[in-house]
Amino acid sequence: MSAFRKLVPVLFVAWFTASSARAQCEVQTQEFAPPDVQSGDAFGYRIVREGALAVMAAPFDDDRGVDAGAAYVYERDATGWKLAAKLHASNAAAGAVFGYSVAITGSTVFVGAPRHDAPSTPLRGMVYAFERDRNGIWREVSRLAPPSAVAGAQYGWSLAAEGDHLLVGMPFPGGVPVLGHALLYVRDSSRLRGWTLEHDLVAADPATGFDFGHAVAMAGDVIAVAGATESVVPYADSYVVHVFERGSLGDWSEVRSLASPTGTRDLFAYKIALTEDTLVAVAPAELPPTFVYGAVYLYARGPGGSDGWGLARRLYSPNATSGQFTAELCVLSRDWLVAGVPGGGPEGSVYLFGRNVGGPDTWGEVATLRGEQVEEYSGYGQGLALEGDELLVGQSGYSFTDTGGEAYAYDLSRLALSTWRGDSLGMNYDSYEAGRAILGDDFSATVDLGITGHPLAVLSWFEHAAEVPLPGGQVLLGANRLGQMTAAGPVARFELRIPNVAALCGRTFATQAAHIGGGLPFVLSNAQDVRIGVR
Repeated sequence: MSAFRKLVPVLFVAWFTASSARAQCEVQTQEFAPPDVQSGDAFGYRIVREGALAVMAAPFDDDRGVDAGAAYVYERDATGWKLAAKLHASNAAAGAVFGYSVAITGSTVFVGAPRHDAPSTPLRGMVYAFERDRNGIWREVSRLAPPSAVAGAQYGWSLAAEGDHLLVGMPFPGGVPVLGHALLYVRDSSRLRGWTLEHDLVAADPATGFDFGHAVAMAGDVIAVAGATESVVPYADSYVVHVFERGSLGDWSEVRSLASPTGTRDLFAYKIALTEDTLVAVAPAELPPTFVYGAVYLYARGPGGSDGWGLARRLYSPNATSGQFTAELCVLSRDWLVAGVPGGGPEGSVYLFGRNVGGPDTWGEVATLRGEQVEEYSGYGQGLALEGDELLVGQSGYSFTDTGGEAYAYDLSRLALSTWRGDSLGMNYDSYEAGRAILGDDFSATVDLGITGHPLAVLSWFEHAAEVPLPGGQVLLGANRLGQMTAAGPVARFELRIPNVAALCGRTFATQAAHIGGGLPFVLSNAQDVRIGVR
């Protein structure tokens, strides 16, 4: 009890000095849908976001014909997301599913309509570019079509954009034995709002080129494209991820292809996500051994070449509803991996993993979000967009005729989170583990003293994270010590109650343990940066 009394004042000091006290601590910050959404529109089926701009697709909107499609542009201000425009294709037609894919780069919005018919070439597909004019009105400024008119190409099935580049998937889905393409465009400065084809990417191995372009992603000098060994409706049994890297001369070459680790009909790489150093592929149909169906695979970028992308993690959630971790898509940032499981139970689920939760690059599970059960299996988690600590989730209701869809905004910085941190010199012992600091709940932590043989551990809380080398090689990982607690080994255990004070929500403290006593020189542990919040 004495240790608890030492720490409580520290937390209340933080409460009174918090720079941005919140009246409440809730992860969900907004729920929204356009005023004109109709049953079956599938609003939120696809979501993309860049900065203060987001696009919510409604590919089965009927304004311009049955399933002609639409896309809604939202802009963010200090109070949340506001509807700015509803977009339609200038040549909208029934069945085109405008909004099946969406992308943003800068202030340009791209919308794919893969089932758009051209004269004599059904299901050729088309991609549209939109920008704001000087009056702030969103207008179509460009239309892109495949270089040659080929029926069934479904150009625009998938999209990715970054900087001055746009990547368009053209997989020829539908069972025809035609190899797919991924077409890379560059913004053409010589033509107003124009886009020029820069590279036509195909699979190095034609045997894995069917459905090539089913999913695409790009980040920096890396492009990832999912292909398959077969082309069937509505999807192949498993896909192959082709990784391309840009050379010094601006050329793109395939450096690695990644197939299912299990070699089964697991829908591996049905959807993919990418940063410059991490690739994610879902495998929603993977069977146990874990007694949890489905998995997510992470690949880490190495020094380059054919061995540059190696399998780093297989993730699943033991908490998945009825053992169904059937993740259909993922989004990825530096610190978060979010998996959408719209079929995970009647309400759908979204699973959140943190990069250094539980250890370095461990990607430990942090929390699960669940949809409002408007209807069973209403598609919660089918659309996802992530930037920083803000997550947008769509609940499209695409399977039902009496649900139009809606979207939710979440502030992940309000989630309780304990993040492992080591010193850059690698001198400290990796002995300290911490749970989550949930408002109104018990915080627990352990220090494994058996590693060094010390009898006691001192757990310190610091106002700021730091890295201060000490004489003898130890590294202090915090600054401005706020308090400390002591416990005995061989496994020292610490517990304390976090006050249920909303103003503490989102406050982060650096914590670190010292091994002491027994006539031995003290040693320091890794740090855990502990953020106080909700589940």
